[in-house]
Amino acid sequence: MNHDQLEHPSQPTPQPAHVATIEALLPRLRAFFSTLPEVRLAYYQPGPVEEQLSLTGPDMDRIIIGFTRNVSSEHVEKRLAKIRKHFAAMVQGQVEFLDIERMGYREACEVAFNAQSVYGSVEMIERDRLYRYNVFLEWNAGEKLTGAKQDQPPVLLPSVDRPQWVTSVPRFVTPIYRHLKMIEMHTREIRRLLKMDMNEFTADSSQKSLAESYILKSIQSAILITMSIMHRKMRLTARDYRDLFLLMPMYGIIARERAYKFARCADIRDRLMFQYEEVSPAEVFQNAEEVCEILQDFKAFLLEWLFENYYAPTGELIQSE
Repeated sequence: MNHDQLEHPSQPTPQPAHVATIEALLPRLRAFFSTLPEVRLAYYQPGPVEEQLSLTGPDMDRIIIGFTRNVSSEHVEKRLAKIRKHFAAMVQGQVEFLDIERMGYREACEVAFNAQSVYGSVEMIERDRLYRYNVFLEWNAGEKLTGAKQDQPPVLLPSVDRPQWVTSVPRFVTPIYRHLKMIEMHTREIRRLLKMDMNEFTADSSQKSLAESYILKSIQSAILITMSIMHRKMRLTARDYRDLFLLMPMYGIIARERAYKFARCADIRDRLMFQYEEVSPAEVFQNAEEVCEILQDFKAFLLEWLFENYYAPTGELIQSE
């Protein structure tokens, strides 16, 4: 061994440094997920900031992953183990990797609406949000029949973070039209129920449950549309669904009177979902009439807004803003 080797002994292979912030990990996550065709989408849920106690939510940063439907639970565990091993040196146990299908109905719904998207197309994220909300509704309806009272609804976390990319106009507009079709489908069923008179409607408890389901699903589509617009145009979200509508006149999107009218949908939704033991069949009947009228105006506004902002005078959809 020569003198230089004694003065400078061989150094161990350098290990990847710990990622100081979760934001520094996200680009690496996206790049890695793009090599795994089984990963369909992923959400990011931050842990408590600095010395804050985690009274609600996770106690550490979480990456929640959705796999394709054809991956069995056994293979999901293998995929998760592979992902954890790949990022172990960087996160040093400070980031939790979870499978969204292993979560409860309510927790998965809360993640889909409140967590930030890390990986997956906007269309896929919107579809997953609606899917998990509808699954939550069906489960919650079953809990109602047993008399179990649910927790408070998940609320949107305040955020002014800009999205990491802006989708193309066609990919932004397409989910909006899909939700408008769903609103039309659900309100059509509501009108069918409204053909009964009040006595006939209140005499059959199954009619009340059906009406509640159609009301909630149609309102949720209106909420998703509004969330999409506010994310794209203003780069922000709201504290809750009511504020989501009330922010629109502040940025000149609609008149204040119309915003209060749309915000009424959020009030109806929260009462039907989380105060259902106090809601009578007669109130549901009245809500159904009110929701049909509000959403008819909502669809008219949306179509007018879309053609004003995203269509050329020739009637063709513009390709860039």
